[in-house]
Amino acid sequence: MHFDAIVGNPPYQVESIGDNDTFIKPIYHLFMNDTYKLTKIAALIHPARFLFDADATLADFNYKMLNNPHFKVIKYFADYRTLFAGASIKIRGSIAMTLYDENQNFGAIKTFMPFNELKSIHDKVIKAGFKSFSEIVYSRAMYRFAETNVVIGTNAFDVFKNYFRDEKLDEDSIQVIGRKNNEHVCKWIQRKYICSADNLDKYKVFIASSSGDGVFGEAFNTLIVAAPQTVCTETFTSVGAFDTAYEVEACKKYIKTKFARALLGILKATHHNAADTWSKVPLQDFTDKIRY
Repeated sequence: MHFDAIVGNPPYQVESIGDNDTFIKPIYHLFMNDTYKLTKIAALIHPARFLFDADATLADFNYKMLNNPHFKVIKYFADYRTLFAGASIKIRGSIAMTLYDENQNFGAIKTFMPFNELKSIHDKVIKAGFKSFSEIVYSRAMYRFAETNVVIGTNAFDVFKNYFRDEKLDEDSIQVIGRKNNEHVCKWIQRKYICSADNLDKYKVFIASSSGDGVFGEAFNTLIVAAPQTVCTETFTSVGAFDTAYEVEACKKYIKTKFARALLGILKATHHNAADTWSKVPLQDFTDKIRY
């Protein structure tokens, strides 16, 4: 079977069961693949997360579409609510209207830039001797229990409750920041139970490991300045290893800027805040040194 052209809005994802909405399996890419087998021309509307190589679609699908010269984005909607304000299921991030035409060569997308202005900013930043902010963003699994090397998971306060205390034990105690019952919680633990880490005795910023919906430029709801001898559960991701309170406050302010959030939006198309999503954001000097 073959069609002259296909216009469609394929199913996006498998509907989540119960309260489990942290992972919703995408299926739209399966329909896109089958559509392109049935026609040489197709206009579809679907999630845009794969354009940032950020969705749970297969990596080879992302690569194939970003490098296909017959595929282009006609219209991009940074916020899915622009089109689906009353959607009965959770749709995270952005939406795209795309055209696939085997008769035309549009040039491969490679790195998708949703706005021309953003591409201009990105190109200027790269030419300016670029050093990536992702270099100071650590893995969410960096903090671990000693001996077992088990990650301090999101449910650590419940699973290992005998190790944690509500009050500081001594001057060498480690503070652990996490979430419990949907609230920020601070606990204390003896230092001997925590593995050494690069920024354990440094100032750092904790950001939520998952936040927002992947909408372009969205602000962070949680930015925590953490003092030395402070770690966090996997609920948060640690940023920086600073010597002074001035530097960590400067870093926090930078993360909140529209500039940083815009460049973050080049790759952050979901709720995940992994280090690689920050790779297009330029690193700054956060010290109080004045340079002319």
